[in-house]
Amino acid sequence: TNTTGNVYLTAAAGITEAGATTITTDRLGMNVTGTGDIVVNNGNVLNTLGAKTANGSIQYTNAQALGITTIGASGNFAGTGNGLDTSATTGKTIDIRTTAGALTLNSDLTTNTAGTVYLTSAGAITQTAGKVVTSTFGMNAASTIDVNSTTNNVANLAAKTTAGTITYQDADGFALATVASAGDFSGISGISANAGATNLTLTAGGAVTQATAADNIFAAGLELKGAGSYALTNVGNDIATLAGNTTGPVAYTDANSFTVGTVNTVGFTSQSDITLKALASGDITVSNNIQKSGSGAQTLTLQANEHIVFNSASGVGLASGATNTYNVVLNADLDASAGGAIQLNSGTIVNSNGGSITLGGGANPLTTPAIGAGALVEGVKLDNAQLVSGAGAINVRGTGLAGSSNAHGISLANSASATSTSGNVTMAGSGGVGSSSSRGIYLSNGASTNSGSGVITLTGVGSSDVGVELSNSSIASTGAAIIQLTGTGAAGNKDIKVASGTNNIGGASAAGDILLNGTTGGGMVL
Repeated sequence: TNTTGNVYLTAAAGITEAGATTITTDRLGMNVTGTGDIVVNNGNVLNTLGAKTANGSIQYTNAQALGITTIGASGNFAGTGNGLDTSATTGKTIDIRTTAGALTLNSDLTTNTAGTVYLTSAGAITQTAGKVVTSTFGMNAASTIDVNSTTNNVANLAAKTTAGTITYQDADGFALATVASAGDFSGISGISANAGATNLTLTAGGAVTQATAADNIFAAGLELKGAGSYALTNVGNDIATLAGNTTGPVAYTDANSFTVGTVNTVGFTSQSDITLKALASGDITVSNNIQKSGSGAQTLTLQANEHIVFNSASGVGLASGATNTYNVVLNADLDASAGGAIQLNSGTIVNSNGGSITLGGGANPLTTPAIGAGALVEGVKLDNAQLVSGAGAINVRGTGLAGSSNAHGISLANSASATSTSGNVTMAGSGGVGSSSSRGIYLSNGASTNSGSGVITLTGVGSSDVGVELSNSSIASTGAAIIQLTGTGAAGNKDIKVASGTNNIGGASAAGDILLNGTTGGGMVL
């Protein structure tokens, strides 16, 4: 027909194209009422397609942009009911390809149990209405994929773009999986957003997993939304930036470094636990806030084989209206190999609202230090940053980089603070071996460690300098907190030193004991 005409085809036993036959029209409706496939796979030229089978699959190729739409009844044609429908029989497939132009989903695409939908587009794949309901869903596009209906429902998903972002939403959970090559579809494992150059957004009403080790995520930014949970723990995942807002727990593992930042959503908020891991020589950098929402007790765990760094003004805490505790674990040098430091920069606040705060390294950050490496020579550094735990305990362990100057085990500088109301505050730091001016624990330029009734315990080993040193800083109790300082200075250095400026150990309202212990005989300067 001409470009405004309609073609309606009804057959009892399949519809095929012979030789180089093609169909040119505006709208094509096809209906197979008995057993048989629709294979209309030449360079057809139409604007709109709808098709339905009673016991068969659908394969169709278009040579220009194509819309999938329900085709209504007309004459001898009974209509398609949905855009594309093979749901009457288990295991049938839908395979649609455009060799030029975009593919637009304006109505439902539906298969039965064990069915598969394959979409291949020379342009974008866009969903304007309807839903995709199938067991396995594969998408391969030369431009943006935006399949974002709240009613999509698939069990397995794979998608790839060679340009443009990917957005997918599902009514419940699904697995990132491998969709093998079939018909006109080239196989895909996992999700690749322009080979990692563009962003991926996933929204799910249920659990999202990765089916095998091959089903990885490659994206510049990964945004996770909806109820979840998300268990994306493949070691081959590779993104640059992570963000999101979820109800369920999130576990994400990356092959190397990544940042918690902005991918449409700013930072990360969840009503459940968050566990993030960076492998290889990977760092985790936090550029926007990580927050708990809701009323349950939760835990945030950041694990990096090398450094964990909070950029200025980023932090951890409670979203507006949230309650209960938020345990925080910052675990650098996870693989205990090349070292890994923790650095919290100016304006960072980690507030656990009564939960514990743990900064350390190795397999158990409660007992093992973060270790300075590369440009981050101090094991743990708080630079005008705050740890605030309320009734929760604060535990910090750090060791400076060997052979570097000013490689303090733990450094609190420039009004940095670690504060609890009743939780114990424990710090254990060792200066870098063979390093000059490397204190075990160094509080400087207005830094403070404070508690109301918790025990404050600072243990510092100065491998080349003082064990524990205060310079214009304070270690204070606002109540009955006991203060225990144990220093081990290097040869020729003091175990504990209170240096220049206004310093304070105890505080004006302190009612607890103060215990100062020098272990080497190097003495103290108070």
